[in-house]
Amino acid sequence: MDPCEIDWEVPELSFRNATRGFLYQAEASNLPIPLELPLQVLAAFAGLNMHLVVLAEELAVACPTAHSLERFDFICQQVRGSIRDLVTKFPLRLPRAEGLLQEAVENCMNIGLEILHHLLGGLCMQLPSPNQCRESLWCYKLYQRLTKATAEVAVSSHLVQDQLEASVLWQFDAPKAPATLHHHSPPLPQFPSNAEGEVRTQDDLRIKTLSALLRAMGPQDLHMVEVGTHLGHVADGLLSRFPRLHYVGIDPYPGEYDGRPILLGSGDLGDSANFNRTRTRLSRFGSRAQLCRCTSGTVASSLEPSALTELDLVFIDGAHDFESVDMDLKKWIPQVKPGAVVAGHDYRLGEAEHVVKAVHKHLPKDRALQLAPDGVWWWLA
Repeated sequence: MDPCEIDWEVPELSFRNATRGFLYQAEASNLPIPLELPLQVLAAFAGLNMHLVVLAEELAVACPTAHSLERFDFICQQVRGSIRDLVTKFPLRLPRAEGLLQEAVENCMNIGLEILHHLLGGLCMQLPSPNQCRESLWCYKLYQRLTKATAEVAVSSHLVQDQLEASVLWQFDAPKAPATLHHHSPPLPQFPSNAEGEVRTQDDLRIKTLSALLRAMGPQDLHMVEVGTHLGHVADGLLSRFPRLHYVGIDPYPGEYDGRPILLGSGDLGDSANFNRTRTRLSRFGSRAQLCRCTSGTVASSLEPSALTELDLVFIDGAHDFESVDMDLKKWIPQVKPGAVVAGHDYRLGEAEHVVKAVHKHLPKDRALQLAPDGVWWWLA
């Protein structure tokens, strides 16, 4: 094989336009919500993503001509100049918003800028390589860095969309004065951003939010129930972070989801095989982790008043039809001790509208509904 031959098919470029998902959610909700500013932010993020994709494609054409160090330096400086131009143009002159929407806009812009600055930091670094074809190999490394950046922007667009959705939904719920956990509590958690560490999956977002809530309760024995355990990633993350946490996970693993059968072993929501996988994953935590293969109502109804220690946190993420969420909240809210947290997932526009309705049905009149990225909602009991 020719040592100078480079496979330009790998890695792949990534692109995601988050405006589509946001618009779908907003139109399906029929809520009187402001859309102009969030859509401007999402369009800026999509534009950044596309600029990097086009730049990488142009680089793929230019790299085969990089037969000298001078030629490589010229190509690299051209790319560097294009990215610097993106840095100066990305913080758009957007109108200021109120409260959490402004906070979300600033966080989203910072995410994009962090990706660009990180890319610029090592862009033209010349890595050790054989003398033969070294400039072409350096150029290929540059191409790899650009493709990785397209993936970071595409994945981060999920976080950007989640933050903007949450801030818009907050306005729908007309925020009241926030309650406090305890007199010694640290400030309540804000929207997480990439500055606090890599956030790359929905499970990561839930773990970070719930960790902040549990940490605010101080160093003590903690007890929580999660309705809808799936593969146990959230449970694993929380039990690893909190050695004094006692966890009960509830999931029937029925072999079907939303009325359709699920292929055994697929790993999808409802897969019966997920029970053993999850039980194995949580086994290293011993008696601190219990997994119940049954419905939420069955567990809650079978409890004697003193059978379960009063909960510090209940997290509702089971079936998302109104009747199921309504029943889960009705059964588990009484198990949460005063000052602790009632929380759940998928407070979203559009496809999870039943969750929104059930949550507002059970939200106490003297409590503020708090919203976090990835559709996490919570209030203080």
